Amino acid sequence: MNNISCIRQQADAEQIDRCRESVEELSGPFAHLSNGLALAGSQVRLKILYLLHGEERLCVCNLSDILGMTVPAVRST
Repeated sequence: MNNISCIRQQADAEQIDRCRESVEELSGPFAHLSNGLALAGSQVRLKILYLLHGEERLCVCNLSDILGMTVPAVRST
């Protein structure tokens, strides 16, 4: 990978401040979204969320049959 360095002659202080404020204002939603993405961070978890969204309720035994996994494996996912 090439070494890429900044070639900026002068910082755009207004842009930097505006972006910094925007990121700070959204720190709560970013944290919430980050937690949600971490929850869905594996293919199995995404499948479980998809199934639960469509069916609203599924027994862990049914999930294990659907996904071809053991009940303990589904529970630990």
